Amino acid sequence: DYQLLRVLGNGSFGAVLEAQGVRGMLRGRRVAIKMIAKRQMASDALWKRVVNEVTIHLRLRHPAVLRLYDCFEDADHVYLVMELCTGGELFGQLHRNGRRRRLTEARTRDIMRQLISGLMYLHAHGVLHRDLKLSNVLLTADHRVKLGDFGLATLLRANRPDERRTLCGTPNYIAPEVLAHEPYGFESDIWSLGCILVALLTGRGPFEGQSTAETLDNIRNCTYSLPGSMSVASRDLARRFLQKDPHRRISLQKALLHPFF
Repeated sequence: DYQLLRVLGNGSFGAVLEAQGVRGMLRGRRVAIKMIAKRQMASDALWKRVVNEVTIHLRLRHPAVLRLYDCFEDADHVYLVMELCTGGELFGQLHRNGRRRRLTEARTRDIMRQLISGLMYLHAHGVLHRDLKLSNVLLTADHRVKLGDFGLATLLRANRPDERRTLCGTPNYIAPEVLAHEPYGFESDIWSLGCILVALLTGRGPFEGQSTAETLDNIRNCTYSLPGSMSVASRDLARRFLQKDPHRRISLQKALLHPFF
């Protein structure tokens, strides 16, 4: 069903390929195919993560969410057929040739507006992403933003919005309540969004330390500083995202009304 064109990258679980559909609804469309080697999924936990990713991701339809078109398998691999994003990861926009850079406030504003829109859609459908970070945000050729990688995502029941206690995520972006094994909900994604905002405008995460241990200590104590290079409005929004008490964090709806935008 697909003509393989080139290898886009390799990861711990397999390769990502660029391909073109040759029949059906994807005929003529260029797509990305994520190949996951089954030998890398020997443990039940890894297999469940892939099943979880597919189950949640196939349901999602939003301009700021990476589209998962199809999933199939053979004896050796599981294949996820996804929307092609030739602009690469947002992480790559800030880290080029081993050097950190930062984005303009205008570009950051555009990216954040799209991310908030996508996250509002996920939360409205009960989906908690749990791993928002620069490397899980992809860019299309025309610079549109796509939220990807739903391997750690989970569904929250409407009557139990803070039922999760599982420790997961990436150190620079993990919320303090997640780190403390406390019940958490959609507010933990909002914290991660605040970390992304600061990283886009400064080139580094607000809690980034010399080691993972230092980073986690900074998060536990909510210890961070925002440089004067950030505008007054962007610093204020960041502080509202990065409230240690999850119930005091700004909502996504109110964030869009903030003077930063």
